Amino acid sequence: MKGISHFITGVAIATFFPEVVRAGAAGSLLPMLGGVGGILPDTIDFKFAWY
Repeated sequence: MKGISHFITGVAIATFFPEVVRAGAAGSLLPMLGGVGGILPDTIDFKFAWY
């Protein structure tokens, strides 16, 4: 899977929690934190492993 699919999956999983959805509707970037958590393993695996 590409990085964008990991990011979208992380955001989708974050929206399972009603508190995160309410915070996102209020303007918080908390759902994006789920996306970062979803893309982090991909980034560590393919970007940092080269070094």
